[in-house]
Amino acid sequence: MGAVSDHQAEAASEDKMLSESDPLLKLNDLSKIFDLGEIKVHALSKTDLEIATGDFVAIMGPSGSGKSTLMNIIGCLDVPTDGEYLFNGIKVKNMDEDELATIRSERVGFVFQQFNLLARTTALENVELPLIYSGKSDRREKALRALEIVGLSDRANHMPNQLSGGQQQRVAIARALVNEPDIILADEPTGALDTGSGNEIMGIFEKLNSKGKTVILITHEPYIAAHAKRVIHLRDGQIVNDEINHDRTVAIVNVEGIKHEHL
Repeated sequence: MGAVSDHQAEAASEDKMLSESDPLLKLNDLSKIFDLGEIKVHALSKTDLEIATGDFVAIMGPSGSGKSTLMNIIGCLDVPTDGEYLFNGIKVKNMDEDELATIRSERVGFVFQQFNLLARTTALENVELPLIYSGKSDRREKALRALEIVGLSDRANHMPNQLSGGQQQRVAIARALVNEPDIILADEPTGALDTGSGNEIMGIFEKLNSKGKTVILITHEPYIAAHAKRVIHLRDGQIVNDEINHDRTVAIVNVEGIKHEHL
């Protein structure tokens, strides 16, 4: 067995100290500046944010408001210029590359607007990919279970071009789920879909959240954000509004399709 790194020891020690009331994600005075030579773009400016385990958060804002930058930092795809980011109580800036890679591959499941499925690979094989990269065993069993969660176990051997757009996005969600991450981080997950397919995808996110999964999504669409428990608005790199959604739209998935209710 290899030696435990100082950062791993810190993580284990701090994990023990976390209580159920501590946030899963915490951003303190966080800024991101892109240096474009003579121009400096302040994508995020002194942002404070906490997201609890089991929350369902929609992040909205116009183009250039900082939504994608915030998502990249939350998913450990980028680092802030200033400020502090804590993932499950651990300072991300103290993590080494292996620890960051573990967060990206196992603790955060990414879903994007474009499905990013391998065209010549079956749905099942696409879902297996993260398990291959992380060296997991029982890949077929785990991938089939993830496809079952999104209602596509009967399409496991279909190629992407044999699936509708909504079905392809469901495969992408299964791929994000297969390593059993703490967080589903979705960037415009319904942007390439029609309204009906988009509502179907939101129904899956609601189901996952009801079982305790933390869901964070970026969207331009108010009707998509209406499914979240909490809606955050960004403008010019700053959070200008952060409110609980007391009138949620809920997509209920059944055999016949999807219907909508309000909580």
